[in-house]
Parts: sequence; structure tokens; C-alpha cells
Amino acid sequence: MARAVQSKWFECLSFMVIALNCIWVTWETNVQMNCIGGQKPSYFQDVDASFTVFYVTELFAQLAVHRCHYFTSKQACWNWLDFLLGVLAILDVALSSGAFNPTLLRILRFLRVTKVLRMFQLMRFFSELRLLLKCVVGSLISFMWSIVMLASFTVLFAIIIVQQLPPFFASEQGRMISSTKQKDLLTAFGSVERASFTLFKSISGGNDWDVYYTTLEKTGTVASMAFMAYLIFVWLSMTNIITSLFVDRAMKLAQPDLERCYSGSTYLMSTMHQN
Repeated sequence: MARAVQSKWFECLSFMVIALNCIWVTWETNVQMNCIGGQKPSYFQDVDASFTVFYVTELFAQLAVHRCHYFTSKQACWNWLDFLLGVLAILDVALSSGAFNPTLLRILRFLRVTKVLRMFQLMRFFSELRLLLKCVVGSLISFMWSIVMLASFTVLFAIIIVQQLPPFFASEQGRMISSTKQKDLLTAFGSVERASFTLFKSISGGNDWDVYYTTLEKTGTVASMAFMAYLIFVWLSMTNIITSLFVDRAMKLAQPDLERCYSGSTYLMSTMHQN
């Protein structure tokens, strides 16, 4: 069993089954959208059960060979994912044959969503995809702090802009503007929350920034200049800082894999030279 589980043909078989399962989930999802309000084909459950049988058999074979080392080896993260998906697949098959009460339906919806996680299993067969996933996961903390920083500066500039609107509406110039322009101002900058969302749309391509600048230009110099200062600060400073932070973090995470590849290629070249 150990020779079979650790062989190349078994690894290729696992890859093919996972790839077929991903294709099947995609096709099954489209068919379910076309069968809204109707009965889905009966063979769906049989095909899902077939995939589940393979995954459970593979899981038990791996556990029989590796035992506790299965959860502590270098591939422990992928093994834990396989184990979790195997358990969820068994629950999916077991609950699908039960009575459909509201609680059971919610559980089934969650279990069906977890089938999408099978796509991540394909990454373990490709070193480049594993490296990309490692960099993404390793940069999550930097990503969260980047969001906090961006949100803080966005709210700060939103407060500055919104504070200029009440004096403007109370002035003679503010009372003279049309109701349409007043509505546009209130829609985009009527509160700190709306102004923050408007600023985010301006830097993310949700809407062209010139539309909001033209709207703010009527309120005076402070609001329009604050808006331009926010755009310049985010585009020229903050975006470059965050990009360099992510690049530096990704290079540090990729360094062990790059060193391993370099040492392997060096050993291969030296062997060929000796031969």
C-alpha cells in the first residue's frame, strides 16, 4: 500500500480526479441555475457519491500508510485540507439523504460551497501555484494593515470635505445653486460614510474622479483641494509604499523555494560536469 500511495501513477490519478471534480462542480452549478424551481437530475447525487468514495478511499489509504505523521509532515497543510474536505464530503452525502428541514438545507448549502475548495488541491501539484498561494497567505497580515491605513486616511479626508458643506449650503452662493447640483453634492458627500465611499470609488475606478471634482469645485477651494490632495497622496505615495511592502514580503516568502531550486539546479549541473 505504501508503494502504491507514494507512486507517481497514484499522484497522477489524484490530480485527474480532482481536476474532473472541479469541472463537474462548474457544470453542476450551471445546471442547477437552469433548474431553479425544478428537480435536478437524479444522477447528480450518484456522481458526487463516486467522487466522495474516491476521496475517502484515498484519505484512509494515506492515513494507513503515514498514520500520525500525515498531520505533522511538511505537507501537513495540504493533508489537513484533504482530511477536512473528506469529512465534509461524507457529511454532504449523509445529509443529502435525510429530510429537508430548514436547518438541514442551510448546512447542505454550506457543504456544497466547500466543494469549490477542491480547486485549491490542484495547487499542490504545481510548484509555481504553491509559491503564489504561499505568498498570498503570508501577506494577509500586511494586507489587513494596508486596509486599515487606507481606511484611516480615507475617513480623515472625508471628514475634511464634509465639514465644508454646511457653511457652503448656509451661504448665499449655496442657496443659489440648483436643486440638481445640491442633490449631487448630498448624494456623493452627504455624510462621512458617503464621502468615504465616494473617495474609494475615485481611486478604485468605480467612477471617474473628475465627476466628483466638478461637483466639489462649486463648494470652494478647501474641499476641492482636499479631494485632489487625497488622490495625489494615494496614487503617488500610499500605493507605491503598499506595493513595495507586498513585493518585499513575497520575496522573503519565496526565498526558501528559490534557494531550493537553485541548489537543485547547481547539484544537477555539477553531476553532469563530473559525468
